[in-house]
Amino acid sequence: MMIELDNEQIKNRDYVYEQIKHAMIEWKQYFQGEQEIPFAIHIRGISYCSYAVLKEVAKILFSLYEKYFPRNPVLVVICENDIAKALGQLLVLQSNNKVDIISIDQVVVEQGDYIDIGKTINQSMVPVVIKTLAFMKN
Repeated sequence: MMIELDNEQIKNRDYVYEQIKHAMIEWKQYFQGEQEIPFAIHIRGISYCSYAVLKEVAKILFSLYEKYFPRNPVLVVICENDIAKALGQLLVLQSNNKVDIISIDQVVVEQGDYIDIGKTINQSMVPVVIKTLAFMKN
């Protein structure tokens, strides 16, 4: 699931809410019933935002995740820019330990990519492998 927000859009709470909600509703169609499928939320386009704005994004993101994916035990967030640590910490606070939070940055992915996240190294790093599937048309 991809959410793209620029530095101005991120300041508009209603816009952020609608973008995240739209992405989650769209992604929800790939789930059957109460099925739990691991997936990542990719946030891109934000190069800078204040802590207060990031806190609001975390609040919106977790509340909608909990609403649309209540049975998923892990929330994976991938950020292109250097905001994952702060966002991850804010999501942990929002989740109140209801789900595990994995938040990584400096990774570029596209819709449909497969992401393999390895075991934690030194309590703060994880190896990441991005796989893009290519299909041949007959």
